[in-house]
Amino acid sequence: MKKYLIIDFDSTIIKTETLEELAEEALRKNENKGNILKEISHITDLGMEGKISFSESLERRLKMIELDRDILDRVKDELSGKISDSILENDHFFRKNAGMIHIISSGFRELILPVAEKLGILAENISANDFVSDGSGRIIGVDKENPMSGDGGKINSLRDLDLDGKIIMVGDGWTDYETKDSGAADLFIAYTENVRRDNVCEKADYVAKNFDEVIKFFNSY
Repeated sequence: MKKYLIIDFDSTIIKTETLEELAEEALRKNENKGNILKEISHITDLGMEGKISFSESLERRLKMIELDRDILDRVKDELSGKISDSILENDHFFRKNAGMIHIISSGFRELILPVAEKLGILAENISANDFVSDGSGRIIGVDKENPMSGDGGKINSLRDLDLDGKIIMVGDGWTDYETKDSGAADLFIAYTENVRRDNVCEKADYVAKNFDEVIKFFNSY
């Protein structure tokens, strides 16, 4: 039977959260930058720990910053230098198993694509949110027609893939665990290289402190 590895992006493939990186760039000249970033990080944690819904988390954070295409381009250029160490060291695994690896992320497609390309992950194997901009390039929200924009986005996107085989979800957050809890994934690996959330780890079939351990589990399953 085929096996599929479904991987989160923020704080898993990369060391950081893309929305926090966007906020850092957008608020460079804001005198209240520190307080706003602290609140954005707090909201991120609430969502990742399952204490508020994803849609609420995303909406609250986006309201706190003003984004445009120039900011996206600058952050996009920086993210390839923030790939998690053990994932970058195992880029050969991604290229060898490209057909079996998918990214499902509540992050943003255009920021994920350059990192995925660097690792050899296929563009068509990425499920993520899409920004919507106005005629001037200002970001005015996310595409609400995209299933990733709402609650249960990872579950619904994973089911839409209709993969025929065993599905192993890898990530650091509550929404990653929910894919297994809902039955959309067969197993859940809590990934702790960058951040460890105890309530998420308690729900995991396996806790991996780096990607070498994910590969070991994947190959033995």
